[in-house]
Amino acid sequence: MSEKLERLLTGYLDQVVDEQDYRTEKSKLLLSKKSLEEEMTSLSHKQNDWLAPFQNWLKDAQSLDKIASDSDLFAKKVCGKEIFGSHLCLASRAARGEPVFPYLSALRVAESIGKIPESLILVYLYNHARTYFSKNF
Repeated sequence: MSEKLERLLTGYLDQVVDEQDYRTEKSKLLLSKKSLEEEMTSLSHKQNDWLAPFQNWLKDAQSLDKIASDSDLFAKKVCGKEIFGSHLCLASRAARGEPVFPYLSALRVAESIGKIPESLILVYLYNHARTYFSKNF
């Protein structure tokens, strides 16, 4: 972009380009440069927007064991709604449903504990959750 501006200025100073054309082209180039800079700034801020929801999800996931063993029914209800969404149904006096993503991946990974190395489980879980949060936030 700065090369184009410099060539335009050189053309103007060498009197190859008249003043009106110089001003018009210069304003176009500066406007284009500003919009590209704004887009770069926006992209740099946006690329980390998924981190906060991902961190919150990890904190919630870590507290699930404690909530499940606790007697606080409201906390269990809130976690159930978060894990299963509004797709819970009651069958034989037990809530049943299919977990929503990213909990679905976490539950599938939990089934693999002891069968595959923990490091692979963590990598799998991290990649799926990161992909989910980076696309949705």
